[in-house]
Amino acid sequence: MIRSRDEARGLADMIALEGAWEANAWKHTCLLCWNSGESPLHKIENNGTCCLIRTRTLRFLATCAHVWNGYESFSETRGGAHLWLSLTAGDLCSAPSIAFQLSNPRLIAKDEGLDLATITFDAIDSLEAWRFHYLRPASTPTVRKGDIIHFLGFPGDTVRSGNPERRLSYCFTSRMVHDLGRTQFMLHDQPGTVHHIDRHGQAASAFRAGGESGAPAFKVGRDAQLHLAGIVSKLCSSGLTSGGAPPHETSDGDVYITYASFIQADGSVVSP
Repeated sequence: MIRSRDEARGLADMIALEGAWEANAWKHTCLLCWNSGESPLHKIENNGTCCLIRTRTLRFLATCAHVWNGYESFSETRGGAHLWLSLTAGDLCSAPSIAFQLSNPRLIAKDEGLDLATITFDAIDSLEAWRFHYLRPASTPTVRKGDIIHFLGFPGDTVRSGNPERRLSYCFTSRMVHDLGRTQFMLHDQPGTVHHIDRHGQAASAFRAGGESGAPAFKVGRDAQLHLAGIVSKLCSSGLTSGGAPPHETSDGDVYITYASFIQADGSVVSP
């Protein structure tokens, strides 16, 4: 219950900030998908998520090693394989997306242990500068327990269901850092505490979120802007995982994120 005008104003300011952070993440985050021969508007074989990044010397995509491996495996077994990006037609989350085919996509670096890959392609420098998140590798944010992390990804089941208006369904998530590791940190909430709101502002249930791997994860800095903290590597079923049955990639489950500090200015990936 809001008890004062100041509390109402504070809530309105926070909602505005969340909207600005979502729009910022939307500009730099892309669906990364592949198929054989046809437009992704008609058929997507599989997908992940990626971030458009620029440094002082280079532009490239950052995603998971297992996402790139999925495309390579498909390309080796199917003729006419194509890799596509979704490029937003504007800086609003409601803007339609343009299917952009990557010409001559090629790996810059890959680390299976970190589950990181960086990719480039012909004509990457022809894209508008505002699409790329500017990364200063030496100043990637320090992540601590209790920090709030924001990320936007493209769940494959929802994407492949199609949308005649070309407005891609995505999931924007704000979650708390629960634990820190040497190469990854983990977001976790108690089961039943993550609440989903659909695009109409209505409560929604949890869903299978496979396809969000490779999503850039951001931390808000002192300047109130988003700074790249990591790349989403794995989503698991709700509750802390402890072996047994294979994990389900649910939207209310645990999220494992590889630190962005392993990505260098030249696109290389350096293990600890």
